[in-house]
Amino acid sequence: MTQQSVWDRWSSAPERSNLNPEDFLTHSDSSLSSLCFHYASVGWNPYVILQDVTHQGPTAAHAIGYPNLYSDDELELARWGDNVVLRVHTDVCWLEGKLISIPHVEPDPVFNPMEHIAMYENHDEIRGPLAVKLLARFLP
Repeated sequence: MTQQSVWDRWSSAPERSNLNPEDFLTHSDSSLSSLCFHYASVGWNPYVILQDVTHQGPTAAHAIGYPNLYSDDELELARWGDNVVLRVHTDVCWLEGKLISIPHVEPDPVFNPMEHIAMYENHDEIRGPLAVKLLARFLP
């Protein structure tokens, strides 16, 4: 992927509507370039290759470790096994004039490609409040 194609993707984001408020995080950043730099400055990868053709905008991802690093109320993170490295992957969009991120948790394809492919084929990612909680934890 060339640097130019990365910035092309971060030059615009789709508009979304009718989302459940517990499924996304609203950002204080008001520009895509500022949000991209924010993600990158705290260790996220804003140059993630798009996997889902339904999202035509920017994405970012961050490895968050093994499921056993998390509390008992986050047991859902072990759905792919205890030895799977997890990541938070998020789609960036506009909602009512504000930038938002819609995250999901998945096996990290760098460390667990087979589990990642199986998750993708089965639409078995973790979305909703737990994904938003982890996004907020790893995006100070």
